[in-house]
Parts: sequence; structure tokens; C-alpha cells
Amino acid sequence: MNSKTSIPSPSLHAPAQVEQLANLPVGPIRPRKRIKTLQNLAPQKSFTQVKIVTNPIYSAAIVPPSKLELFTAPPAGTTLSGFMAAHPGMPCAVNGGFFDLLPGAGMVPTGLVISGGTCWWPSSLQVAEGQDKRRLMHADKAKRESQWSQVFFISLERDCGFISSVMEFDSRFRQTDYSDLYLAIEAGPRLISNGLLAPDEFGRLGSANTSLQRTAIGVKENGEVILFCSKVPLTFPQVAEQLLAMGAVDAMALDGGPSSGFEAGGKPSAQAGQNTSPLNTILFTLP
Repeated sequence: MNSKTSIPSPSLHAPAQVEQLANLPVGPIRPRKRIKTLQNLAPQKSFTQVKIVTNPIYSAAIVPPSKLELFTAPPAGTTLSGFMAAHPGMPCAVNGGFFDLLPGAGMVPTGLVISGGTCWWPSSLQVAEGQDKRRLMHADKAKRESQWSQVFFISLERDCGFISSVMEFDSRFRQTDYSDLYLAIEAGPRLISNGLLAPDEFGRLGSANTSLQRTAIGVKENGEVILFCSKVPLTFPQVAEQLLAMGAVDAMALDGGPSSGFEAGGKPSAQAGQNTSPLNTILFTLP
């Protein structure tokens, strides 16, 4: 797959200037106060601009939930660079969740995908329980994934981001009733929970302490969303520490390794990853 991939254009608003922040310090992590639950988050509705943060370790964007969208690619997939080239007014975009190649179906997500209030793919838990025949052949893999998978989601109000385990998520929304949701994407593992590192979660994966290029998504205490992509190989604990320093109280990993990518329109210094690998989902921001 190359950057010339043809992709359908989502409905976008007029371009707007992206605010470039100065490099942030990445020094020692200060202790942070535990919060009881994400229900305590107080959305900061006056926050309306996408802010790009870049330094030698990572590139990231601080995003108001109302600006965040999820693009689902056609079966052949698309590249991040191709997506951004097709939408030059876009503030930024980052790769999304995991995917499989299925015979006769092409590239499909391995977990829940909800975009624009429509459920495009079921959760790994539903697949593991045999509720969706399209991935029944992958039921064993889905069952393993469901043990550590997380879901990032935004409600129809679009004023706050949330993260929960896929089991808690499916229980809360009764597995099929997603009418209150605008956007959701399943990936993982959990990196931060209630303002603290979550080693019991990311430690379940053998690659947790392997240095790889990483992509992640976090939520700040005021409901703002952080899109993160490393410029250098990092372990899960190192990614979590960087996100804590940016103010995340909850965070989870997205697809990493060769799929990792981040692009900010007109900001070459903010780019991270090769951005030429075919992807199935892309998180992007509206101007």
C-alpha cells in the first residue's frame, strides 16, 4: 500500500490555523492525585482549538472532544500520509486501532468501531462470544484480546472523552445499544487509570517493556483528549509517564509499531512515524 491510495472524503469544515505550542519539558514525573472515577470529569467547553505539542520524544495533539472524528477506511486500507494529503486543511491525524486481513473482506478492525453514531464493527467480546459471524474464525484471538482490550468513547454530547475496559463498556451499553455514543474505538492495553500508571493492565502483554514506536490516546481531567505518537522507541511505562506529564488521568495504547503515525497539517516537525503503512482506522481532528 502506498500514499497514493484513493480514499473517500469525510464531510469537513473550512480549514483553520493550528496552534503550535513550545516544546514541553519531559522531566521527572510528579505524584498525581487519584480521582475516583471518570464521571468526575468536568468538561472545559471553552476549549475550542486543537493544540499541537512536539519535542524530540513525541508528537501529540490536545483536542476538544467536539473536534475529534474517526475515519474507517475501505477494505484495502489507506495510509495516514494519503489521508492528510487528501485533506490539507486538517489540523492533525493519528493511526487508530488494530486490524486483521480476512479472506474476501480485506482489512477489517479487530475491535469495536463506532463513528458518527453508527456502529461499523463489533467489540472483541461480542466476537469471542460468537455474536458476530464475520469474525467467528477469529473468535479465539478475540477472546484473548477481550481480556486486556480498552474502549475510548465519546457520547453524543461530545463534551468529554472516556476510557473503560471492553467488558465494562459492553456491560454498560448492553452490548448492542450504542444509541448514546458518537464515537468509540477499541484497542489497548490500559496505560493509565485514575491518574496512576496501570502496570497490572499493560503488564499482561509480553511486549510491555519492549521499546517500540507507540501510539496512544489519553483523557485529561477536564475531558480534553490527547493523541500521542512517539518519535523514538518507547516501552508502555515510558509512554504512560509522558502522558501523565501532559495531564492524562486515563490512557490506553492504540496500534503501534509499523502502524504508528502522526501528522499535523503544515507542521513537518510534528510528524512521527513513517505514515505509509496501510491502516483501517484513523483518528482525525476537525478545524
